[in-house]
Amino acid sequence: MKSLTAPPLWRILSTFAVIAIIGVLALPGVVQAEDAEVSPSGRENIKKLNTCIDNKKKADLIFVIDESASLKGHGGKPATDPNNIRVPAMQDLVTQLGKFAQESNADINVKLSGFGQGYRSQPDVYGGWVNVRDHAGDLTPPIQGFDQRNNDVFTDYGTALNGAMADLASRPDPESCKAILFFTDGKLTVQGDQKADIVAQKAICSADGQVKKLRDANIQLFTVGLIPSGEESPEQILRSMSEGNDCAIDTVPNGAFFNAESNAASLFSAFRSILPNNAVVEHHGNTASKMRFMLDNSITEVRISAVPNEIVDNDALIPVLITPRGKEIPLKGSSASNDDVSIKVERGDSVPGMVDITMSKDQAGDWAGEWLFGYQAKEGTNTQYSAKAQIFPGLTTVAEELNDKEVIGLSNNEVIHVALVNRDGQPQKLEGEAKLEAKFAPADGSEPINLIEPTSIGDGFPVVVPLKVIDKPSTGEITLSTAIVTKGKDNKPGTQLTPVVARYPVAISPSNFPKVAGQVDIKVNQLETQVSVPVEGPGKLWIDEKATGTKITTPEGATPLKFEAPNNSSEKALTLQAGQKGSLPLIIRTDKLVDGPIAVNSLVKLESLKTGEDGEVAVQFTGTMQAPVNKPVFAGVFVLVLILAILIPLIILYLIKYLTGLLVQSTLHAKSIPVAIKNGRLVREDTGQNLTFTFDELVLNTPGVKPQSREVVLAGKKIRARYGFNPFSSAYAAAEDGPSIGNLGRQVKGRAKLPLALRRTWVLYADKYTKDKGQLLVIVDPNIQQPDIDALAAEAQAKAKDYFDRFPEPAPADADGADGPHVAASQSAGAKPDPFGGAPSKPQPPRTSRNPQPSRDDDDVHRTASLDRPTENDSNDPFA
Repeated sequence: MKSLTAPPLWRILSTFAVIAIIGVLALPGVVQAEDAEVSPSGRENIKKLNTCIDNKKKADLIFVIDESASLKGHGGKPATDPNNIRVPAMQDLVTQLGKFAQESNADINVKLSGFGQGYRSQPDVYGGWVNVRDHAGDLTPPIQGFDQRNNDVFTDYGTALNGAMADLASRPDPESCKAILFFTDGKLTVQGDQKADIVAQKAICSADGQVKKLRDANIQLFTVGLIPSGEESPEQILRSMSEGNDCAIDTVPNGAFFNAESNAASLFSAFRSILPNNAVVEHHGNTASKMRFMLDNSITEVRISAVPNEIVDNDALIPVLITPRGKEIPLKGSSASNDDVSIKVERGDSVPGMVDITMSKDQAGDWAGEWLFGYQAKEGTNTQYSAKAQIFPGLTTVAEELNDKEVIGLSNNEVIHVALVNRDGQPQKLEGEAKLEAKFAPADGSEPINLIEPTSIGDGFPVVVPLKVIDKPSTGEITLSTAIVTKGKDNKPGTQLTPVVARYPVAISPSNFPKVAGQVDIKVNQLETQVSVPVEGPGKLWIDEKATGTKITTPEGATPLKFEAPNNSSEKALTLQAGQKGSLPLIIRTDKLVDGPIAVNSLVKLESLKTGEDGEVAVQFTGTMQAPVNKPVFAGVFVLVLILAILIPLIILYLIKYLTGLLVQSTLHAKSIPVAIKNGRLVREDTGQNLTFTFDELVLNTPGVKPQSREVVLAGKKIRARYGFNPFSSAYAAAEDGPSIGNLGRQVKGRAKLPLALRRTWVLYADKYTKDKGQLLVIVDPNIQQPDIDALAAEAQAKAKDYFDRFPEPAPADADGADGPHVAASQSAGAKPDPFGGAPSKPQPPRTSRNPQPSRDDDDVHRTASLDRPTENDSNDPFA
């Protein structure tokens, strides 16, 4: 990590825009301008990824994002991203990728990761692999987390790339296009001194370094640097990693580098230059100049992009279109219209005057002629701007045979049919001129071979491209390029557009030789894995074992590979007749598997059945190596996970139950009353009358008690919060003394089980020595009304006889010694029982009776006591 002078906000935003642009690739509506900061090889590699996604319709892209402390400022140096612009920029990238995937019907899977001194991609933080075509929003939470992930003090590129390669190796489809988008704000640094940094920098570009592994495995690497050029700039190593021949020598660079070192406006133009440059017209000039483009009526949609090269005041530049009839249309709102044309406008918030425009022609409309785009500039505003118009959004060149996955290879006596198609896959007929060029570039680096002379392809019919000029078995790439000129006035040429380009890797053999697949996607996930090369006759084929594996890429830590080919000589060759398909097996052995990319070269020997001529085709195996799960370890871990999966939630539930299972924290009043069953009725032994209570005796003449969290003593009786062993049951209150039973009729081990609220309940305690006698503990809150008190008395009267019958038989009278049981009724006349259960107190004058209003400070309470609560003994209650 290196901290430099903080770049302006616009430059940070611009930097992540380049990531988005790399990702969206051929996203409709975003077009391209030339920019010197993207090298020619970088442009070609961006087109390569675009073509791959267009052909395969599936891609795995992983974002590797710097999480070093320099982003927020470190070591006294200012922050490089003080406002965390990388977060909304990444969100925009994912959104744009989702739109592109929907429009192109492609499965684009995106994974987020971070790095500093280590690599991190755990799904609970960074999310898993997400198909952004349907679920782009799933990445929003992990993206938002990047604003807090900026604490690392090193930026270890090598560790980051190793981690990204391992994550890519976990993907199930080895045929997907694969790319890494690598963002950093600092040089490669590792723990240790500067010598350690130098060693790490050399290692990443070494003969067995990460860059070589990526290139050999066809994983494209796009690097983005956030800091300016200078002594501390990572520009050189980032450029070398992505597109330099000086890194991983003897490999072909497959990425592009962009350095965010310019003003916001020119950066936006540069970012958009990274996209494929298909069928566009460009303009660079000051705001007094206009971009001109000629439309004809075979064109139905045009997309315009314009970016001023400087930051100007808001509303200083108003985009404007001028129709062929000279009508000027200021684009101030989000839409506009003109006769047969509808216009949609999207403005860029970062650069005033930045605009994206979509023009659509009505089906029977007429917009033929020269259109102009420019700006209405306020007085004193004169700046440069770049603009471009994409005349045929989504236009592509397609070769039917090369898109067919069943095609193994091609023979030089075959032809391919090439068509110019729109984004709906239908042939596009043009009023202007379109010329197709087709070339074959051999993989050995020899000169490209022209397959046809420039041929018209704009009539809506496919062009037939013969392959007869290929006179020997070859592996390489067919490039199809269509140059388009729109129709001008009086049938004269209109506007020259940039070519529409498509690329197809393929193996071509002379007709008397068999066909061979030049590239094979593989997955090595066993110590012995068999892969195969698809082939088709006529001819004899075998694998040259000695030429196999002369160039190998395996993940770091994997053991050397060994190869065995059952068909390894002319004598053991696979013989196929014309049209007969087969495969050449190759067995790959290793002693250790590690997650990561794998690439193996091989050579397939050919022999003609007709002439006996021999030939050979280079074959490249690329894909992933995956380490299998150790079965005993997996079984143990699986059992442990199952146990923890059961225990941890239970422990959490029990903890929640314990933390929340507290006694009510409002004031309670309680009175213990001696009672007995006489003549089938419950009577008070202190008065000899049927059971009744008054507000005065329950509230006014008893002290208020506020329970502790887990226990309380009421009228001398202790009650505690209890939890039981079942985490799914509710916490409850239980009487300490027994035998006892609560008003709900529930018991736990012979003791009353009560609700935690306690208020407006009663507990019946059995006398240990006398049947049908005991103490009735009545618990109320100060807000209770007399009708509720009467209801409690009625409830006790109704249930007491049954509850006494449920108590165990009393102990013998002498069980506690000669004194025998204490009889509550022996209290002297006029004596008042101690509300805490002690000796009777002296008579006290009664307090004035009143019916108090409910207190606002106490918890709300129910105003009605239930008389039909369950009375069953639930000592076996599963929730106890």
